[in-house]
Amino acid sequence: MTGRSIMFKNKYNKDIAIGIISIATISLFIWFAFFLKGKNVFSKEDHFYAIYETTGGVVASSPVLINGMKVGRVSKLDFVSETDRRIKMTISVLKKYPLPEGSVASLEATSIIGGKCIVIIPGNSPKELKNGGELIASSVPNFMDKLDPLKRKAGELISSVDTLLANINATLNNETVHNLTESFADLSISLKNIAVITEDAKNLIGSEKTHIQNIVRDAESIAQTLKQNEKRIDNIIGNFSDLSDSIAKAQIAETLRSLNTSVTDLTNALNHINKGEGTAGKLIYDEKLYNNLEQATANLNSLLKDLQDNPKRYVHFSVFGKKDKKK
Repeated sequence: MTGRSIMFKNKYNKDIAIGIISIATISLFIWFAFFLKGKNVFSKEDHFYAIYETTGGVVASSPVLINGMKVGRVSKLDFVSETDRRIKMTISVLKKYPLPEGSVASLEATSIIGGKCIVIIPGNSPKELKNGGELIASSVPNFMDKLDPLKRKAGELISSVDTLLANINATLNNETVHNLTESFADLSISLKNIAVITEDAKNLIGSEKTHIQNIVRDAESIAQTLKQNEKRIDNIIGNFSDLSDSIAKAQIAETLRSLNTSVTDLTNALNHINKGEGTAGKLIYDEKLYNNLEQATANLNSLLKDLQDNPKRYVHFSVFGKKDKKK
């Protein structure tokens, strides 16, 4: 072999080596790029999806766990459609970890301070979930999410405190401080007066102690007397109750209605008399009838008087019988 052919062969081998190294380097960079995205080009995966309202902090390449062990990754995030803005999350799981139907994809935090992952909760179905099937979406709020309402409340409280302090500073001017000082002075005087009144009341009670004791004793005596006459008082109350029942049963309403009817009839009769109607009305208001009665009464009186004065003129009787008059 000549030197020229040897040189050509060495150059050819060198070019092949450079090509192989270049291809290997490019392949390594491609694999590393996919690895950084959470993709393993040498592993076989099944792809599933779940629908969420928001991403909840999950990104592409976020881990997928079962019982704390990584079995896959989140491979894609996208909207459900152009009009449906919910998040369709593609979840890739290694084929050696088959999932049963009814499995849940729970969006959870990997730690307190951050980091999100998808935790697979396998279902109880004996059927295997097919590639491209849907997982049941679920979300578990982390510790920091639970603190959000508390942080909002704390912010509102701090704002209210700031407002209160500002109002206090605006209120506590020189005049207000002077008024408060006078109010505290008046309050001190009032407390002293209350102390004096309390002392006077104490002295009064001490001086009238005997009188108060007598009043209490009399009250106890009255209570004892009432207790001793309890049966009698009960009888009196019972009598009042019986009286009340008797009055209730006396049909007073019916009696009053009858009395009202009688009064109405009497009123109507008096109205007829006042109008000169009926015998009584004519007797009172008819002068002719009155004069005739008066004349008849006068004649009757005259007749009675004449009968009294001259009885023989009207009465004729004899012990021996009636004699014929001489002609």
